Amino acid sequence: MARATSTEPVVLAILDGWGNRADTDGNAIANAKTPIFDRLAARGMRTMLAASGEAVGLGADQPGNVEAGHRAIGAGRTEQQFAVRVNAAFAGDGPEPIAENRELQDLILKARSVGGAIHLVGLISPAGVEGHQYHLAVLAALMSHEGVQVWIHAILDGEDAGAQTGADCLGEFLHDIEGADNAQLVSVMGRKYAFDRLQREGQTGLALKTIVEAGAVSVDYAVPYVTECYEKGLCDADIPPAILTGYGGLRQDDALLLALLRADGAAPLMAALSGTGETSASGAAPVELSAICSLTPLAYPLRDQIPTLFEEARLNGTLSEALATAGKRQLYLCDEASPYALGTYQLGGRPAAFEGESHLALPSPKRQQFEKKPELAALDLANETVSAVKAGNADAIIVHFPNVGLAARTGDPALVKKAAEIVDKALGKITAILEKRGGTLMITGSHGNAEDMRVDEMGKANPRNTRAAVPFVIDGPPAAMANLALKPGRLEDVAPTFLALFNAPPPQEMTGASLLVSNEAEAHEAV
Repeated sequence: MARATSTEPVVLAILDGWGNRADTDGNAIANAKTPIFDRLAARGMRTMLAASGEAVGLGADQPGNVEAGHRAIGAGRTEQQFAVRVNAAFAGDGPEPIAENRELQDLILKARSVGGAIHLVGLISPAGVEGHQYHLAVLAALMSHEGVQVWIHAILDGEDAGAQTGADCLGEFLHDIEGADNAQLVSVMGRKYAFDRLQREGQTGLALKTIVEAGAVSVDYAVPYVTECYEKGLCDADIPPAILTGYGGLRQDDALLLALLRADGAAPLMAALSGTGETSASGAAPVELSAICSLTPLAYPLRDQIPTLFEEARLNGTLSEALATAGKRQLYLCDEASPYALGTYQLGGRPAAFEGESHLALPSPKRQQFEKKPELAALDLANETVSAVKAGNADAIIVHFPNVGLAARTGDPALVKKAAEIVDKALGKITAILEKRGGTLMITGSHGNAEDMRVDEMGKANPRNTRAAVPFVIDGPPAAMANLALKPGRLEDVAPTFLALFNAPPPQEMTGASLLVSNEAEAHEAV
C-alpha cells in the first residue's frame, strides 16, 4: 500500500507480558498509570493480535511466551515451537524419537567411557511450558537403562503450575522413576534459584554450590522437606536448595544434561557449569565435565558452546533479512537481562548480521534490586532509541522491553504496576522524538501475562502466562496514516505490517500479511 508521505524512521517497541483484558479486576496493566500508551492507543490505529496456542506454533491450549512471541514477530510466520517437537519425540510420534537421539547417545557414551555420572537438571512440573517432569522421568530411565549413574536435580515450578503443588508432583515423579535402578534424586530447590532470569548472583550462586559442591542443607527425604517449607509460607519457586543425604557433588568427568523446553532462564547456571561464566561470586569451584548438553538451545553465546538434543532450524526470509534486502539500516535494542528475544530470532541462526544491521544489549544497572525497582535498562533503551533517531543512522529500530513480563512472573501486581509505568515513560521519550522528527511508532506485546493476576484461594496472585491477545498500535505522521486502519491478526502479521510502512515487499517465506487496510469497515474483520 504505497504512501506519498514518509513514515521513517519506524520504531517497533515489543512489550513482554502486555496482554489485553477488558476486566480491570486483577489487571495489573489496566491498574497502572500509562498515559502515553493510552494516548497513543486512542489517537493512533489499534487492533488485537492472537499471541498464544497455534497462532504462535504452540499446542492449541498453550499460553503464549516470550520466545514463541518474538520468533513469530521476527519470522513473519508461525513456526512450530520446540515444545511441540519435543513432546512428539518423547511420545514416539514423528521422525525424532528421543531414544534414538544422537546427542543423547553421545552424552551417555562420553560419561560411560570415563566412569562418570550424568547430572540431570530439570523442572518438576506438569505444565509443559518451560519444562515437563515426564521428560525428566523418561530421560532418567533411558540413561539408567544404559548403565550410567544418573543424579537428578529437581527444580520446583510454582509459576506455570500451582504455587504449592510441587510436593505432589515430586511424589509422582519419584514413583515414575522407581524402576530406574541407576537414577536417584539428589537435590531439590525452587526455580528462582536455578532458573533466575534476572541473573542475580546470590540466588544462582546457591544453586551452583548445591549442584557442584553439595553445599546445601541435607535432608533424608525430599517430599517432607518441601511440605515443611509450605508450612513456613513458602511457594514452590522459593524453596531453598537442599541435598539428599549421601550426595557428594559434581565430580570430575561427570556429565550434565539440562532438560527444559525453554532454556533461557538457566543461562547463568549453565554458563557457570560449562566454565564459560563467572563462578567466583558463588564460591563454587569449577569442575571439568566430560560433557554438557541441553535438551533445547540456550541463548547466544551459549548456543554456540553447549550442544543440544534438538537443533533449531535456521530461518530464512526474516524481518531483518527483508529490511536488509530493501536497503534499510536497522538497529535492535534489548536489555541484557533478556538476551534471547533480540539475540536469536532476528539473527535466525546466522553467524553474522546483515549489512546495515546492528544489535545492542544494554546492561541493567539495578538488576539486583529488580523486585523493588523494576527499571532494568528501560530508560536507557529509550535514550538509545532517541539518539539513533536524532543521528539519523537507523531507518528501522526494534526495541524490546522485558520489564512487565519479568515483573508478572514474580506474582507481585504492585511490581508490575511500577514496571508498566516505567515502560510508559520510556515510550514517552520515544514518542516525543518521533513526533518532532516525523517518524512512526509501532507497539505490540509478545504474550499475555500481567493483564490477569487475579488472586487464588491462598491469596497469591497469578504469575502464569495467559492465552490473551495482545494490543497492536501504530502512531505515525497524520498525513501518512490518513484513511488507514488496522484489522485484527496474529503476531506473525507484525513483520509484514512493519515492512508495509517502508513499501518493502515481504519475503515469500512469510505467511503473515500486512494488517493495514484502507477503510474502517475492513478493520472489524474477525481474527
